[in-house]
Amino acid sequence: MYKSKKILILGMARSGFEVAKLLSKYDNEITITDMKEQDPENVKILKELGVNYVITDEPEKLLDNSFDVLVKNPGIRRDHKCVLKARALDMDVVNEVEVAYSFLNKNAKIIAITGSNGKTTTTTMIFNILKQAGLDVLLGGNIGYPVSSLVPKVKDNSILVLEISDHQLVDMHDFKSNISILTNLYQVHLDFHESYAVYKNMKKKIFNKHTADDLAILNVLNSKMANLVSVKNCMFKQFSNTQPKAISYYCMAFIPSGFNKDFTVNCINDYLIPFVKKDLIDRVEEYKQKVADGRIKSISNDDPALYHKIYICAIRNNTTVYQW
Repeated sequence: MYKSKKILILGMARSGFEVAKLLSKYDNEITITDMKEQDPENVKILKELGVNYVITDEPEKLLDNSFDVLVKNPGIRRDHKCVLKARALDMDVVNEVEVAYSFLNKNAKIIAITGSNGKTTTTTMIFNILKQAGLDVLLGGNIGYPVSSLVPKVKDNSILVLEISDHQLVDMHDFKSNISILTNLYQVHLDFHESYAVYKNMKKKIFNKHTADDLAILNVLNSKMANLVSVKNCMFKQFSNTQPKAISYYCMAFIPSGFNKDFTVNCINDYLIPFVKKDLIDRVEEYKQKVADGRIKSISNDDPALYHKIYICAIRNNTTVYQW
């Protein structure tokens, strides 16, 4: 799909740099633009690959109907002049993850994690559990490793654990995961989206391509998720702090059938419990400091930051519930 095309990349940073490198391998004519000067070494690499590098605060002036695709940085709003012009020209508007997905080995498996809170914690735990299991697992997405940088490393038996933000979901169309996890929903990022309804619909997109062989995992106690997602076309699991099986769904999904059960126990005791306890302590201390600094008024049990307590409950009630 992204071969022998004329492509404008809007916004460089790390994701723009990596997707430009990836696209340069497939006979594409590429221009990458940003408002600010970028790392000189990265610019040198791109220029050596034949990528046209332009610094401008009016990138829409570069765009005309000779271009086939606009790849935009997820942080750029949908009402940016360049994005609006691309749509007016009936041009595909995508992001780095969507492009990278088209080049991934389709035999690989993908776990995608999104939500208002808990994405990074959940993503990191899943990655480390599967890594300790000796599986070929790769970490990427919004957690800091562009998926484009992982493409050359992905093999038939690889598992990608990806943190996916609502900003990234805006420009995803064909992206599909095998397991999608929605940790929770709260009213955040409303400055980026037109409304809370739009924000919720963006989160919902993570389940859009699921089939009967895929798994959706949702927090049943987060009332804002009620009736949000239709999961009739795939397997569906719930978790909550009163029915704490979340870690089992998350971390054991890719453990092969018949895997030594001692691994499960040892991995949870040796890695997961210490990790979660440290993460929870760090987050509570961070919020206490915010209270002390006057940045927030107080910490309550309803505070989304304390949502991470659920992970400790889940660990103590481990059950293998889903296997390929």
